[in-house]
Amino acid sequence: RVCNKCVDVFDHHCIWINNCVGRANYRSFFATICAVVAMIGMILGTCTFLLFLYFHDRESFEQRLRDAGWVNDAPGEVFLVLLAFLGVVNVPLFVLD
Repeated sequence: RVCNKCVDVFDHHCIWINNCVGRANYRSFFATICAVVAMIGMILGTCTFLLFLYFHDRESFEQRLRDAGWVNDAPGEVFLVLLAFLGVVNVPLFVLD
């Protein structure tokens, strides 16, 4: 893609940050990629932990839900579906990075 901007040592145009990557912004590009990997890793780690807790210690999982305060009335299965959805959406993103 051509965006009519002069970029010293042009590498490629990144559609995710909508900018050309070159010598001047390698560091910020790399920092962005590292931040995304860390964020997705934390999401997947949290989902994995909570799914493990749900299947191996249901009482502790339900106690955590009650301690959250704002989720007293919702059944645990709602959060199980939400965790599964977050995992399914984020695994391909984690692999792509």
